[in-house]
Amino acid sequence: MNEDVELEVRSLAELAAGEEIEAWHRGRLAHRGKVVSTLDGIDLFWIIDSRTGARRLLDLEQLSVRRVAPRKPRAAVGKPGPPPRRAAVVPVFLEAQ
Repeated sequence: MNEDVELEVRSLAELAAGEEIEAWHRGRLAHRGKVVSTLDGIDLFWIIDSRTGARRLLDLEQLSVRRVAPRKPRAAVGKPGPPPRRAAVVPVFLEAQ
């Protein structure tokens, strides 16, 4: 619950360029993307929409905006294999002729 409060953006002062956000409208995800810039004083900010790649101007007063929590890297799929085998080094002696 406390984590949800930290992810919600209530004012433009809490938002910075480079942050990944989700913008919700009437309980539905409207936009998701990376913040490009903010327009101080009027609660507007630009994002690059991750779904379309388009630049979007969003209004903080019209949308419920949440930061996207950073994801932890997933573990590799499957079992780790044995360590790579090293080639045996065999000295080669040339016979003198």
